[in-house]
This record gives sequence, structure tokens and C-alpha cells, in this order.
Amino acid sequence: MTNVFESCVCDPSFGKWRDLAERNHEILLQSDSLNELRKAIRTSAIQEALHFTNQRRRELGYPEIGGEYTSQSILVATGHQIEVFHSGVFQKFALLDRFSRENPRSIVALSVLLDLDPNDRVFLSLPSQRGESVSREVFQISTSERFPLHQTVTIDPAFTDSSGEFQDSISSDPGTREQARKWISFMSSQQGERAVVALSRARLLFHGKEVRYGDLPFSKLIQLEAAQTFFRKICRECKSFASLYNEELRNHRRERKIKNQANPFPDLEINGGAFELPLWAFSPDFTKRERVYGKQEGGKTVLQTEATQWEISADGEEQTCPQDQVILAPRGALVSLFFRLLCFDFFIHGLGGEKYDAFTDRLLARCFGIKHLPFAVVSADKYLFETLREKYSKLKASVQFRQECYKKPELAYSRISQSQRDTLTALSKERDLLIERLAQVTGAERQIPGKALAANTKAIRESLDGALGTQLYEEVEVLSSQEKVLFERGFPYFLFANW
Repeated sequence: MTNVFESCVCDPSFGKWRDLAERNHEILLQSDSLNELRKAIRTSAIQEALHFTNQRRRELGYPEIGGEYTSQSILVATGHQIEVFHSGVFQKFALLDRFSRENPRSIVALSVLLDLDPNDRVFLSLPSQRGESVSREVFQISTSERFPLHQTVTIDPAFTDSSGEFQDSISSDPGTREQARKWISFMSSQQGERAVVALSRARLLFHGKEVRYGDLPFSKLIQLEAAQTFFRKICRECKSFASLYNEELRNHRRERKIKNQANPFPDLEINGGAFELPLWAFSPDFTKRERVYGKQEGGKTVLQTEATQWEISADGEEQTCPQDQVILAPRGALVSLFFRLLCFDFFIHGLGGEKYDAFTDRLLARCFGIKHLPFAVVSADKYLFETLREKYSKLKASVQFRQECYKKPELAYSRISQSQRDTLTALSKERDLLIERLAQVTGAERQIPGKALAANTKAIRESLDGALGTQLYEEVEVLSSQEKVLFERGFPYFLFANW
């Protein structure tokens, strides 16, 4: 097991984050029309995060955090779907925590748990190694529900047995096996717990009690009255917002030469006087969601889904359909726009976020007059099976060298006997003559020297393989069949120690 990242992305560099976060904070304060909403959302978001996180901390016997947090603090955040994080995702959380620890009096660090992104169920991907044979096994560790908010932990008792054959084969490294057993044992104790809670608790346990960031469920964040007010204000401008959204999507695709019309997001549908909005209408129990369309009739804004229709007031403050019937939630680019415009001063994306947030920048500038609001991009690749990966890389290099030797046998002369060199020298001279002869003839006359050249090439290969051996190819073939596992970057964070 190695404790060094094979590759790591952090752009802009970590040392620049504080200045950028402070500058973003000042830029956002200049957006006077949104300051009251922003203050209300940030105050409540911190309260929700601390309530959720400190409950987990108390359960683990950790001290509580956040006594010094205020709505005036600089908020830095990241977020991800509900899953067992691989090392690249976990690196976002590790740097978020480091940033908070290094700036304890001025930075509030939060991670948004995207518990309304459909994922059907939570899976755990684990390695298995027996000698030089490696494989990957995938296990379901939650109930199957459309939205993670409702999923609960369910693990086969046979799988959690720490003396089980599979757990013994997770790695040849004792430290890696112990990390896996610790995590699996803990998760088995969470049987029946909500997956959102259990995974947050497990990550906190792995980080340790010194961790300073708080977890904030997305479902809690969007239910804040100030958040709902913002979404209704978007609805109130359904015609202009949908038109600008689509226009900037086209500009983004043209500038980046993107041909796929669904990339980074599909255009919003405009059908007559009805304008699709980048919003979901959730049922109050978060079991169903529908797309939202808006239309303006006689000075009123009417919102509709397939099942429901309601009006909102001119200022967006009120709606005829109460929140206990419909809860609005952002989708597409509006998720990131909501985070960066109203919730946080500095956001840490993964590689995927980098691709679509250039479009979010366009929306921020065009719809809200806010330009140059930097964000960070963080990711990392970390792998298991270091010894086998090194062996495979060396074998592939040897195969490449062998291929070159077939073309230039003299490259191998230092590794073979004199009699073998003599044989290959003669074959090489013969090949040169055959190539020269082929260049001098055309049509059917090329058939005889062509067959002779093919036989010569085969003889050179056989002579070299006889001198150097063929075990190389057998070993490469075995490891090649396992290449996806050897270079799998999706194994869970808890297999890697000493972050």
C-alpha cells in the first residue's frame, strides 16, 4: 500500500484559497438585492449543519464544533452524492477540513450531502487479492430507494464477518485489511440506520475528532423559507430566465465547440407560453418529483407540473400552493448557482464541476451581474496493488522493447549469445535484400519476395523469442486481464491510510 497520491489536482493552489474566499465574500455583499435572502439562508444553513453534525459528534464522543460561527463568517463548502467516496472525492473533504483547521476563527466549512440526487442504492466496491490474482467485488449496502434520503443501511451478516474469506483477501497489506475491517465492522453496527447518517458518521470516525467541517443535508437546505423564496423569484421571471438560460447554453457550447446538445445541460423547453424551469417540484415526503413549468397570464405567474398547478405572487414571496404540498428544489446549473450566489463564498468542485460551472459563471454574470467569482477544483487518484502495478508497467515496457527488437534485432545483441547474434545478423541481411527486391517489382512479381519476407519476419521473431524466452508474454497476458482492477481509482477512501 502506498500513501502518496499518484496524481492530484488542486486549482487554484491551496495557498490562494483564503484570498479568493475573502474576495468572493466582498463581491457577494455588493449584491444588495439579495443580501437579506443570503443572510437568512446562511444563518439557517449553519444552524442545520451544526445540528446534524454535532449530533453525529456526540454519538461518537467527539466535542461539538461551531460555537463561534456567524452568518458573517466566510463560508467555504464542497458537496457530493450519497455514496462511499473514492480517494478523489475524499480529497475534497480532506482539503476542506485542512482549510478550516488553518483558519479556525474566520472560516466556516460545510459539506453538502446531496441526498435528493437519485442513485437507487449505495454500493461498496472492494478489491480482492490472492497472490498475483486481483479482482473487484461490488456489494449493495443500502436498501433500494429512488432518493438516498430514504435509503437505510443493509449489509449481509456473512459479509461483515471479520474472519470471512473475502475480507482476508481484500489486500496483501495488513494495514489495508485492518482499515477495511474497521469500516465494515462499523457499518454493520449501523444496520437499519439512514444511509445519509451512517455514511456521515463513518467518515467522521475515519477523519477523527479534530475534523472541523460540518455536514449539511441538501434536503434541509432547500426547505429553508429563504431558499424557497429565491426559487419562487426565479419562477416569477420564468420567461426571461428560461430564455437567458438557453441563450447562454448556446453561447457556452459554441465557445467550447461542444456538439452534444445535452452538454453540459439540455436546453429548457419552451412550448408556446409555457417555460420549463431548472427546478423540481418535490412532494413533501420527498418520494416524488416533477419538472416545473411557468407561464405568465394577466400579470400572474402560474406554475404547473403534470399533477399540480398554482400561482405565486408578483414579488415571489407567496404562493397559493403551500409548501406542505410542494417543495421547490434546484436542478441542473441552478444547483451550483444557488450554492455560489446565496449559500457559500467559495465552493470546492471535483473534476465534473469544473466542466459545467463555466456555464454557471455565465448565468451569474448575465442574470445577477456578478462576475469573476472563482471556485476551486480538487481531485486525486490513488491506487492499490503498487507492487503488481509496477511489475505490470515493467512488463509492458519489456514487451515494447521486444517489439522494437523485432524491427532491429541488434538492440538485443547484448542479451544473447554469439551464435544467436550470428543467426539474427544473417536473417537481418536477408530481410534487407528482400525489402530492396520488393521495391523493384510490381504486380504479381511481388508475390514471391513478399512471401519470403513474411517467412523471414516470422523467423526473426522466433529466433528472438527462442533467445529471450516467451514467459514475458504469458505474464503480461495474465496482468493485462486485470488491468482495470490494478488501475481502479474508485476503491473507497478507508483503504488508504495516513491522509
